[in-house]
Amino acid sequence: MAFDVVERTKLILARLESRPPKDPAAQALGRKGGIARKLNLSVVELAEIGRKGANARWRKQKDKDVVPEKEI
Repeated sequence: MAFDVVERTKLILARLESRPPKDPAAQALGRKGGIARKLNLSVVELAEIGRKGANARWRKQKDKDVVPEKEI
């Protein structure tokens, strides 16, 4: 079991090392994205986005809790 974990870790590290390096400018823009979007939204729009996200999370949890009925 421990051997499998080590082998999987080696494979993951090899894949990560083979990736091309990320562009620092693109990374900087990506970090600014959410903040810039938030600053350009009105309070009402921001609340609506939050409400949709919360409803989606609750819907997911509600679907997990539902026990299917047995067919007779």
